[in-house]
Amino acid sequence: MTRKYLDVLKDSLEKKEEILRMLSYKNAEQMSLLKEEEFLPEKIEKTVEEKSALIEKLLKLDEGFQTLYDKVKEEINGKKEIYKDQIRQLQDLIVKITDMSVALQAEEARNKRLFDAKIKKERQVVRLGRNQSNVSKNYYKNMNRTNIMEPRFLDSKK
Repeated sequence: MTRKYLDVLKDSLEKKEEILRMLSYKNAEQMSLLKEEEFLPEKIEKTVEEKSALIEKLLKLDEGFQTLYDKVKEEINGKKEIYKDQIRQLQDLIVKITDMSVALQAEEARNKRLFDAKIKKERQVVRLGRNQSNVSKNYYKNMNRTNIMEPRFLDSKK
């Protein structure tokens, strides 16, 4: 029975590894969107939503893994020699997943910096547009206030 539990734990870790790969792919996709000249918030939002769904799956896998591990921990600790190969596979997967997680955190940090820079640039563009709009609005207000008489022809011969 414990061997089956260990197989399930291995499957869980392999699924987690696959989700981490998909997250890395989504991070790369998001980075390319952030590096584009044109700001496309709807596409960026879509990648964020997709990443959130993947993270939810990851959290559920973690929760299930921990629950199952707690069940078999006593059995494994007492008989490490019997399950040595399976334990080694689990440890290797955990190391690989940990490395992937660290790389993902670095990717997320880069994307956050790119996103912050992109937002700052967009705010400047909006501010510049607003300033230009205010300048032209003020110009028209000032021109309308001037009391320049329109040229008129008066016919005094009547």
